[in-house]
Amino acid sequence: MDFDAITGITGGSADYYYFKGQIVNNNSTSTGKYPFILKLIINATFYSTDQTDNRNQANVTEYGPVGGYIKGSASGWIGSFPFTCTYKLIRIQ
Repeated sequence: MDFDAITGITGGSADYYYFKGQIVNNNSTSTGKYPFILKLIINATFYSTDQTDNRNQANVTEYGPVGGYIKGSASGWIGSFPFTCTYKLIRIQ
């Protein structure tokens, strides 16, 4: 479950779930709306969003300096199931 990410979000428990999100084409350090890809494993079943589905969006509300925070939310669809999440990450590069 690996893919390149300019801004990536990972987390979960190896026993039950794992998720990895990618804000696509976020080559800038600015706030805004960007396409978003989400890949999940829940109870050993793999799910993934469709890269061409423009309903999957990340809204970056803060893009701090290295050591600061990247904050925002993401939402969209994995198949026929909606998802919504918020994030607050420490920027490492």
